[in-house]
Amino acid sequence: MTRKVVINPVERVHGNATLTLELEKGVVVRARSTSLYFRGFEKILEGRDPRDAPYLTQRICGICSAAHGVAAALALEDTAKVEVPQNGLLLRNIAFAADVLMNHITFMYMLALPDYFRGPPVPPLVPNPITDYRLPQKQNQRLVESYSEAMKMRILAHELAGLLSSKAPHQHGLIAGGFPLPPTAERVMASLSMVARLRHFLNERLWPDLEIVAEFYPEYWLLGRGYGRLLAFPSFRVSNTGKVALAAGRVENRRVLELDPKRITEDVTRSWYSGTGTEKPEHGSTKPEPGKEGAYSWIKAPRYDGKAYETGPLARMWVNGYWRRGISTLDRLFARAKEALLLTDLTEEWLRQLKPGEPTYRDFKVPKEATGVGLTGAMRGALGHWVMIKGGRIAHYQIITPSAWNYSPADATGQPGPVEKALEGTRVRDPENPTEAGRILRSFDPCYSCAVHMSTAHGTKLWRVF
Repeated sequence: MTRKVVINPVERVHGNATLTLELEKGVVVRARSTSLYFRGFEKILEGRDPRDAPYLTQRICGICSAAHGVAAALALEDTAKVEVPQNGLLLRNIAFAADVLMNHITFMYMLALPDYFRGPPVPPLVPNPITDYRLPQKQNQRLVESYSEAMKMRILAHELAGLLSSKAPHQHGLIAGGFPLPPTAERVMASLSMVARLRHFLNERLWPDLEIVAEFYPEYWLLGRGYGRLLAFPSFRVSNTGKVALAAGRVENRRVLELDPKRITEDVTRSWYSGTGTEKPEHGSTKPEPGKEGAYSWIKAPRYDGKAYETGPLARMWVNGYWRRGISTLDRLFARAKEALLLTDLTEEWLRQLKPGEPTYRDFKVPKEATGVGLTGAMRGALGHWVMIKGGRIAHYQIITPSAWNYSPADATGQPGPVEKALEGTRVRDPENPTEAGRILRSFDPCYSCAVHMSTAHGTKLWRVF
């Protein structure tokens, strides 16, 4: 007999979401991940000056705003064929990396690790339905102390981004053409000190904390493996010739393969958008159709060669050879920590490469007619912005976020999204409190705010098409 379990809302995620599980003899046989609202940023951008895109798209999210600023800037630079000064590339990377570090620390201690350690009995850690806590008192207390320290570290990472880019989130420095604020010796020295403190926390707190979790929850090396297919976009451009710090690629059957962005499509069969079947993102539409028969999410279903791919730090670390142990719940957590440590080393290197007095920005003329694409590795994985300019204005804009890849619904063939697949086969000990499903889902670092691009309450429409 099939039992349906509905988790609504899903807690400790960014945005509003529902998770529906179908259980047979306590095992998940089907999962459905639903995002509950539509925002329409792509429609908002139509008709605007293309140079507005890095500012407006950063408002998609307050956690990963820098990623959208970078992707939009790259898309614009692609349309105008801009060569960004080396200082500009470095400063953009540093400001972006600071935001990524802030996200990774926030995710680990505020969202993911509270699934494994018992926090103090104060909000937001109570009320807490989890009963499967296994850490001995000493180890549990260590993670509680790390939780408090992590709050200071996430602030420090934001301060690093703000020091270079005037403010964070929604940085002023992430614009097409380079970086508006020149480096100074004072800012560089202060930034190096901040990076050293962040690296110390990651080495002395985060990595050992994860080792403790892995010791007492070893089955999560096996749970949440899904398809085993990974996808990563190029991250942190370090030259105008296409050289990047973290290469693009995809993984299938544990083999690293080349990535061709032209083979990416979006399926809306089970999404609340008009149409059926697949579209290329550069030609995709964003036309809401609430109540569409057979649909159950505001997220579209990105696919590569018709296949669902997981994205995130695990994909980047696997493609670039930094983490290839496996593809599981714990692998995602460890790969994210590995990336955070790598970014502190890269950021220090970029800071030392800066040359005060040399240009950071190159002015450019917005083309009257052009198309462009900006691909980057965001906090949660592969992020793409596609833009079409006509008459010097944005005529068409499409965004595929990492959480769209990960939390996509099933497509026209019935193929579930990566998170839905990762949940299949999971044994749930207590259907009234499916802790295992929450741990697997949160290991992807979900951001439903980014993933959807209207919400209904008691039959009343609360949306507007811009």
